[in-house]
Amino acid sequence: MKEPAICPLCKRRLKTKLIVDFSFRENCGVAVRNEIDMPLLGVNIYDERWAKSQRNEKYNLRRAVFAQKQIRQLDGIMTVLDIGCGSGILVDMLSRRGYIVDGIDTSLEAIEYAKTHRKGNFYLSSAESFRSKYKYDLVIVTQLVEHLRNPESFLINVKRLLNPGGYMYVETPNLYSWNKRSIWRRRIGGMWYGRDHRICYTAKGLLTLLRDNGFEICQVLTKTYSPTILVEIITTLVFAFEKKATAQKELLASGLANNKAGRLFKGICECIYKLGRDSLIVDIILFIPNKISEFGECGNQLIVIAKNGAQKNI
Repeated sequence: MKEPAICPLCKRRLKTKLIVDFSFRENCGVAVRNEIDMPLLGVNIYDERWAKSQRNEKYNLRRAVFAQKQIRQLDGIMTVLDIGCGSGILVDMLSRRGYIVDGIDTSLEAIEYAKTHRKGNFYLSSAESFRSKYKYDLVIVTQLVEHLRNPESFLINVKRLLNPGGYMYVETPNLYSWNKRSIWRRRIGGMWYGRDHRICYTAKGLLTLLRDNGFEICQVLTKTYSPTILVEIITTLVFAFEKKATAQKELLASGLANNKAGRLFKGICECIYKLGRDSLIVDIILFIPNKISEFGECGNQLIVIAKNGAQKNI
């Protein structure tokens, strides 16, 4: 019998099942997937193909622009470290603004591209193994904490790299996106298309993790970047169609027709997504839905700015 997942905050077993092998603990505000359930365990998806897809992805550009605006509002920032910098879009933006910026990533292909095409300093390294001549005023951690097996160990390394009173900027999928009780949380919420996501957080869960590890919370906000809503509607439609096709296949002796219909439906959805992904018209149409979705801290992405403060609670 498979052991249930363990909450990283309270260390208790998680019993409330969500989708994709995730279990949820409402008191702590986290959803966890067991190591044994990780669908890509031992498979490197951050290869050359992934790195190429990240270089000029419009969604990544939007995230970087928004992060830059938040960072420029912080006082006393000169040195910056971006952990998991990918192809270096945000490092490049901040470097051109006059900040001293280092970026690290474990993807060789991404770092090689960044060194050649981006402004800033780039290193092939994890947070655990990275060594710097100085400490940083700001550490950026975007689209990373949801992948970690041991977030407490990671935060110890962040504090090692941060100046006392230095800031950390965290962005991660919001488990309570759209609505705390909605179907979106059960099908999306950073889980459905996060093929290697291990722990997903609500604001409550992420703030608890940070406070318990010696950080003071400065700002909490959520953001829905375009065309996220379009992507998630299509993903949900594909999920519902495949679920129905699977049920029909179990009842019929042959599922050949269903498979053809499924491939056709998925192909149509992919075409709609590709046409709308970089469309200004789609951006305009989605502007109001995006803003509405952010009410009540229910935007698709959870963003926290925290300060390196008190010692870890014992």
